[in-house]
Amino acid sequence: MCLSVAACAAVLAGCGSLHPGEAATVGDTVITEDQLADSTEGFCELLKAAQAAQGGGNASLPLRIASLNAANQLILGAAIDDLAAKRDLTLSDSEVDEWMRQLPFDLDGVPEDKAEAVDEITRRLARNTLLTAELGRIAFERDNPGQQPEDPQALQERGSRVAQRHLAQLDPETNPRYGNVLNPQQANPGTGSLSQPVSDEAKEDMSVPGPTSELPEDQMCP
Repeated sequence: MCLSVAACAAVLAGCGSLHPGEAATVGDTVITEDQLADSTEGFCELLKAAQAAQGGGNASLPLRIASLNAANQLILGAAIDDLAAKRDLTLSDSEVDEWMRQLPFDLDGVPEDKAEAVDEITRRLARNTLLTAELGRIAFERDNPGQQPEDPQALQERGSRVAQRHLAQLDPETNPRYGNVLNPQQANPGTGSLSQPVSDEAKEDMSVPGPTSELPEDQMCP
């Protein structure tokens, strides 16, 4: 889960061929501004939960960080889903649910009116992480027949490179209103086979930025 400013460095420039209401396109997949807004709302709650688990209290967090993370996951997720369909990879609801149960923070305190947004973006994170690990396993077995699999984190990184290459082939575009800020090239944490829980490395990577008191209220997570 990309939960730090450094992990959201800008690499994908906006293009001008999108229609009104579209935040991005990845191949034939359209990510609408409404989708991004809902996912951003959900990520705000994830950031708050992660911050609370790390002893950060209830300090406000920049809305931009949640938006960057949400956009990253939606854009990369579209490419991962496309590649998974081409390779007949599937995930069961129980595998996604198990990944979510292994998160190093509690989502029980999410406000009822935001629960759906949180659930959707968390499931997107789970799909990205689990499918990326499976893509890494397939790539390793193809390149190293008969050898023992790499450690889970290495498989995750290998799968991320596969997903990023596929994303580039899909010619992603972003709405210029967001500027050069969306970065779909961040690997997701988590590791192992489709049934393996979130790794210790992933848990350690779930850090959040500190509060930014200089920003106006409308630029902070509500």
